[in-house]
Amino acid sequence: MLGIWKLIFYLEPHQMFLIDTHCHLDDVIFRSVSSRIYQRAQSSGVKVIIAPSTNINNFDIIKNLAHNYEGVFYSLGIHPLSINLNSHSDLNLLYKTISNVISDKKFIGVGEIGLDFRKIYDDANIYFQKEYFVKQLLIAEEFSLPLIIHSVKSQDIVLSLLKKRHNSGGIIHSFSGSYQQAISFINLGFLLGFGGSITYKRNTKVRHNASSLPLDSIVLETDSPYMLPSWLTNDKDIFNTPCEIVDIALVLSRLRNCSIGEIASSTTKNVVNLIPKLNYLNYIDK
Repeated sequence: MLGIWKLIFYLEPHQMFLIDTHCHLDDVIFRSVSSRIYQRAQSSGVKVIIAPSTNINNFDIIKNLAHNYEGVFYSLGIHPLSINLNSHSDLNLLYKTISNVISDKKFIGVGEIGLDFRKIYDDANIYFQKEYFVKQLLIAEEFSLPLIIHSVKSQDIVLSLLKKRHNSGGIIHSFSGSYQQAISFINLGFLLGFGGSITYKRNTKVRHNASSLPLDSIVLETDSPYMLPSWLTNDKDIFNTPCEIVDIALVLSRLRNCSIGEIASSTTKNVVNLIPKLNYLNYIDK
């Protein structure tokens, strides 16, 4: 599908090490096939998968998944579209859970958290989204944890709130903002996640950013089973998995006019520098 580069990649998969920085491995679609998906990803060169939580109901599920698979790590957070408008008990549970797992070698940060203004919300919803976001930033700051941030039509507000805090950097998941906003996030210590969106020629802004931002600020993700790359369809029997990182990396190498090896090496190094717990050398040649 993507030509000779893909053939070369699969001839020597042991020489590649890729990280999917955003996969919802706990999604119901994956429940009965998570083992098969994980093994396929490993065979493809995707050695590490970061699985962020989105709500309090999947904290234990995602922790157990990480402990079932050597290359899976997890973060804990409450997604802006999963906040409880009637109670702050979710935030209390998040704090308690993080306190209990802070020394867990598989626990790597706070996320998926952020702001999502893609739809029209009333003032109360916007207020609670901001409140939940800031309180989760405070939790991350207290424990010196990196963040996985969801920001949709809210980049400037997210930036303004981050500038008031002293967080340990993190990843801006599925970055879709402007080049100027990207530089602002980078200056705050954040990496920018690019995935299936760069595979669509119509996404000119995202593709431009992926091709022109410093490579040491970029990481790869699938957001699987969501955010399908261009070569997948919405057929109910076909869904996005971490294996697609391989072809996403190939697309990025074409956009940047460099080798797939350079993309793999740089993006992996970027994640490990941010999250030393990953200690990726343990996974090479396994």
